[in-house]
Amino acid sequence: MDKMKELWKYAYAWASFKDVIRFAEKALQIYNPDNDLLIKALTYGIITSYARPFKQNKSIELSDSIVNTRNWECHELLIELRDKVISHQDPVTTNTDFGYFNQVKIHYNGKEDWQFTTVHPRITPRKCEEIIELASDLLAKCDDMIDKLFEAIYSSGKLEHGKYSIVPVNEKGRMQFVLKKMET
Repeated sequence: MDKMKELWKYAYAWASFKDVIRFAEKALQIYNPDNDLLIKALTYGIITSYARPFKQNKSIELSDSIVNTRNWECHELLIELRDKVISHQDPVTTNTDFGYFNQVKIHYNGKEDWQFTTVHPRITPRKCEEIIELASDLLAKCDDMIDKLFEAIYSSGKLEHGKYSIVPVNEKGRMQFVLKKMET
């Protein structure tokens, strides 16, 4: 794989896992029944941010093999929640630490007086801690790969201090990734 493309893949994953950690830490900080809507939003953020690196185009997606076996169950749950609850809304009966998938509750007060609410996963403090451990481990692995890739790409010269962007560009019908210095 092109080294710059690989750098993009690991940098994208790094940013996603960093978000997962921030969201899970915030969920732990504010966890109580009065914050149900915020916990639900953070749960969605955790699930989608976590899955992003694993749900890319095949040529740039992160391999599941990067996940340690001790964290495998948590990884599988997050991917399943992304696939069956967040992205596709599959009606399944699985009960997890997050609750049942895709319940619909009905409040009926007579003819034409319906209220429907969907029950989606809400993260628990215990699950937040597991997810922080998983994402932290993956963040460290991405750090190692990024260091190696920068070393390989810029072994002959130093990269100037500053802000950069890894940009996908189409060159002669072929996707290339280039590092561009951002204007400040």
